[in-house]
Amino acid sequence: MQVVKPQIHTCQSATRRLTLSQRFGIIGPGSQSVCREDTAMPKIACTAMLLGIMLAVQASERTEYGGWTGIKGKATGFFHVQRIGTRWWCIDPSGAVFYAIGTDHVNYNVHWCEALGYAPYAQNVRKKYNNDESAWAKSSTDRLKIWNFNALGANNSPSTRGRGLAYMEFCGMGADYAGKDPLVDRVHWTGFPNVFNPSFAEYCEEKARAQCAPLKDDPWLFGWFLDNELEWFGKSGVPYGLADEAIKRPATHEAKKALTDLLKKKYKDIASFNAIWGTSFTSWDEALASTSWNEQSNEKVIADKIEFVRLCADKYFSITTSAIRKADPNHMILGCRFAGNAPPIWDIAGKYCDIVSFNIYGPVDLETLVPIGLVDTLTNWYKQAKRPMMVTEWSFPALDAGLPCRAGAGMRVRTQSEKAKCFEVYQKTFFSLPFMVGSDYFMWVDEPALGIAKTFPEDSNYGLVDVNDEPWELFTQTVARVNAKAYQIHSGKTAEITVTGIEMVDASGGKEVRANLKNSGRIEAKVPVVLKVDDMTAGMTLTIPKRGKGWVQMKYILKPGAHYVEALADPEGTLDEVNMGDNKLSRFVYVASPVEKGIPIGVYSPSGGRHTVFLTLPESGPFRLVDGAGKEVDAEILDLDGSGTASAGDIVVFQVNAKPKTTQTFYLDKSGSARLIQPEIVEHFDLDTGVLKLSGDKTHDKAIASIKLGELEMGTFTPLIQQVAGGTWWDRPTAVSQIRIWKGSLTTRLEVTTSRTNPGKDSGPFAYETTYAFDFVPNKPWFTARFLSLKNTDTRSWTMESYFYYAQSAIGGDPADDEVGLVGACGSAAWVDRKAGAAYGAIAPSSAGVTVLFWKDDAGNQHADIRKMTNKLLKPGDTYNQPGGPIYLYCAPAKEGTEPWKPIEEEIASLPKIEVFR
Repeated sequence: MQVVKPQIHTCQSATRRLTLSQRFGIIGPGSQSVCREDTAMPKIACTAMLLGIMLAVQASERTEYGGWTGIKGKATGFFHVQRIGTRWWCIDPSGAVFYAIGTDHVNYNVHWCEALGYAPYAQNVRKKYNNDESAWAKSSTDRLKIWNFNALGANNSPSTRGRGLAYMEFCGMGADYAGKDPLVDRVHWTGFPNVFNPSFAEYCEEKARAQCAPLKDDPWLFGWFLDNELEWFGKSGVPYGLADEAIKRPATHEAKKALTDLLKKKYKDIASFNAIWGTSFTSWDEALASTSWNEQSNEKVIADKIEFVRLCADKYFSITTSAIRKADPNHMILGCRFAGNAPPIWDIAGKYCDIVSFNIYGPVDLETLVPIGLVDTLTNWYKQAKRPMMVTEWSFPALDAGLPCRAGAGMRVRTQSEKAKCFEVYQKTFFSLPFMVGSDYFMWVDEPALGIAKTFPEDSNYGLVDVNDEPWELFTQTVARVNAKAYQIHSGKTAEITVTGIEMVDASGGKEVRANLKNSGRIEAKVPVVLKVDDMTAGMTLTIPKRGKGWVQMKYILKPGAHYVEALADPEGTLDEVNMGDNKLSRFVYVASPVEKGIPIGVYSPSGGRHTVFLTLPESGPFRLVDGAGKEVDAEILDLDGSGTASAGDIVVFQVNAKPKTTQTFYLDKSGSARLIQPEIVEHFDLDTGVLKLSGDKTHDKAIASIKLGELEMGTFTPLIQQVAGGTWWDRPTAVSQIRIWKGSLTTRLEVTTSRTNPGKDSGPFAYETTYAFDFVPNKPWFTARFLSLKNTDTRSWTMESYFYYAQSAIGGDPADDEVGLVGACGSAAWVDRKAGAAYGAIAPSSAGVTVLFWKDDAGNQHADIRKMTNKLLKPGDTYNQPGGPIYLYCAPAKEGTEPWKPIEEEIASLPKIEVFR
């Protein structure tokens, strides 16, 4: 690899003077001067388009409450919210703006461990502080302030209050009442209260008088949480789950009466209702008395059920908030901490609450540092709620903490360093959104290694400190640095760099590569930029003012053929910006040859070596494959549609052998034809890749009935479909209905269609037919799996909530001693049997859009939750045909002390990149 070490030069442009770090020359706007050194190495030129003037960032000053005096709001003596310009802020009692930065469970007595019979953290801190809770509280709050927290989140010890941090309190009205009179039974979680019982309002008022009134004059109280993670989706997990729960209740239950009354108002008579709901009641009284309606799932039924859920929400929020405000008119109501999502009731929560709160445990793409889906999700919720919002739980447990990390929410990461990166991405995102006014990280201390309880087995590394009260130093250093930027980021005083494009430009002697950048932020930025073309690298520093643009250009004439280009802005993360996901851009470019040989293909090999490449044909053939010199390359075409000819959408398979970081050019040439591999429809299959052996047939219900590593039995693969309609089913197929196979010398492709029937049943699971595809490469310990389609073959509509790649192990022939070796860190999970010395696992690239979590329940049953959410309502005969994946399934030796997934992850991460130029 050739590397350019930049030097510092300056150039006077027509608009202003720029200081630019680069080696070979500068072209300023409006200037015709060009300075260059003669060299055979790649060169860079740059320019900046200057828009606006430099923003001076004023030094922040803090109030005693942790507020910032840089922006002022209305002083009321208590915390409240105020919209200033286009941004929401909390306002502290003195009138300064305040962004709540807290953490949960700063508590002297957490966490109880049922297996031990005591709380290990509580026992350890009692020893450490000689049973002096006040000393512990001072130490804990001092550290929180050093780490730039300004608030105590849920479940804080009273001893931590009055020490310079705002605090939050729980009311728990709904969950407590659900233990007395539930709509959703409170079994292992919170349940949901029967809000239609007149005594619910009385209960809330009594609770508010006892709990809220005594604190109504405390300026350090930030506000009241109504509840935590009520079961708004019922037990079925669907947005209309509360309606399903009401149907199950007897005729005397107030919620059942409320649902029936609602439907009576919507339908003129029982016959009209039956026609829409697919029921056969003779009267409304019969419907009221029935606890199983066996209703259809269609858009009108779902809409009716959602209307009932909204009625529940209005009752809940109006009653609870009224009770609190009657007892304490001074403090904010902070919502009910929705668990990751809510039915369509965000507007109702916003109607009654000062702040709408939620807990969310989403993924981060550690390669691009993008919080996957986070901004769009939160923005959608805010558009509905129309009130400021606060996140009250989020976290990323790390597997290097010595804890199992098998139970509890959150994407697992491998190290504290990755945990710190995820923290930075999420926290900066929360700070940046104009409707967010608070962020409570989950949490202060790690959970016990043996879990909390059988019904609540969490055992994960969520903490800022461990069970010995020792900080995770690398992590808390990042926490302190990022939290310190809250006011700078929330007020918009950041640079925001984007690599907007990569293009070829005309130069003397041919084509050169240019990367375009912009700074959409409100402060000037000195941006380190690295530009790579194949195995060549050049670097420089480009100064871009606020709202400005710029470019960098490698002074290297591209040879004919394909080239892989990467542009990285601020690769070391030195700038104060929020969105780092758009700082990197890569693409192929193609320089035409004097004589074109066909449709060009670029293949970039990051790590070099020999690899098998799969390419979708862009148009119908016939085709043969040739290299840049016009020499034919061994290739085969998988005739996916069985047409007998090479058609658009078929797969071309060939091998490349390259040095690291090189780009090769191939062509689809119509002057000949590669081998055409046609499908066979078979009753059974036995495949041997040289490493793996796989088999299956139409007498089984699994897509792959046996997977072996050599002669060692490893496990199976089956589809799993989550269905929703008046209940929720996680359903496996009951039969294999078709097997198609393409046998080539470079690859083998398998497509298995599985199905389930539902003879004579009034409820789910529902009938369907689904197809998954698998691609195998000779002498590789891995293969790919891809969902292709699912058809609703039932006579009723149902919602396809998600589909799964269900990889269950039976290493050595017995699943009982297979354990979770990797729960699902960064899309990677594995079953391991150390005694047998093998692992069966899965790796899902972020592009697959799936979540990955392997776990075992109390009965020892395996759950290989490689899940893709779809939430698609399918009418009879409808087909969902949005292919997913691929994900990678592998088998590998697993000796004690090794991480068998690492070599597989590294190989998959370094597979060639490919592009067809049209």
